[in-house]
Amino acid sequence: MKKITTLRPFLLTMLFTLAASVTHAAPVTAISGGVWNNSARWSDNTNVSSNSGKDYLNSGGFSLTNSFATRNSFQGNTLTLDGASSVVANSTAIDGNFILTNGGGIDTATTNSGIAGTLTVNTTGTLRSGTVSDRFVTIDSQLLGSGVLTLDMRGGDIFTFTNTGSTFSGSFFLTGPDASGTNVFRSTALGSLGSGSLLNLSLGTFEATYDIVSGNNSLQMTANSTFTLGDFDHIFSSVTLGATSLTAGTYNVAQLNAFSGGTFTGLNGTITVVPEPAAVALFGMASLLLLARRHRKRA
Repeated sequence: MKKITTLRPFLLTMLFTLAASVTHAAPVTAISGGVWNNSARWSDNTNVSSNSGKDYLNSGGFSLTNSFATRNSFQGNTLTLDGASSVVANSTAIDGNFILTNGGGIDTATTNSGIAGTLTVNTTGTLRSGTVSDRFVTIDSQLLGSGVLTLDMRGGDIFTFTNTGSTFSGSFFLTGPDASGTNVFRSTALGSLGSGSLLNLSLGTFEATYDIVSGNNSLQMTANSTFTLGDFDHIFSSVTLGATSLTAGTYNVAQLNAFSGGTFTGLNGTITVVPEPAAVALFGMASLLLLARRHRKRA
């Protein structure tokens, strides 16, 4: 019994060491481009579908694709796309836990496609509509991270964000070679833009089919961009139109169009600029103190 008791600390140490080594195992790296379920793509020479739970890294500038199925899942724990590396979606939809860093991206190769799972943006990442125009992409991924996500569109493309659980706090940057502004960046669900993100619109059109009311999002626009307000009322912590930063207050379409940064459309839609959360909290506390003082005077 004494021997067993003596061995326990040793066994526990071994178990913790083994668990730590598994947790911090180096990712499997891509060694060539092509279909991701081919064992020849990876440094361990093993098919991804039989390696569920491992982390994978594509940092060699390779272009990986799914296997042209109606829907294809990347079955590893995560797939990091680093630098010039990418995944090309060759089916109606792909899903997986994708991490974009240092410019890594996901391209679409079909007219109608979708991306699901999670999409973490560290530093910079790109979603591209491929080499042709008129692509319709639904991004149902939960957006995470705090980097810059560039939406690179060719012309006539629509990127629609639908996930309500996103916590992304970085920046969306809408750009592309189409100077006519026919690209659309669309958000259809409260929360799909994340918590505290920046919308940086230099080309194309942005529209949200709900009221953006978190008050933590910021907006920047240039003369070549359009914001479709419709009948919705949006709240932003800050708004910059061209070189003008709007002061706190509510602005209708006509008032917004009086500035030289971007075009606003819609009938009764508005944008309200509110102070930062800290300022809001300070204002609220001051208001409560003022009310309390008035109540004491009346008493």
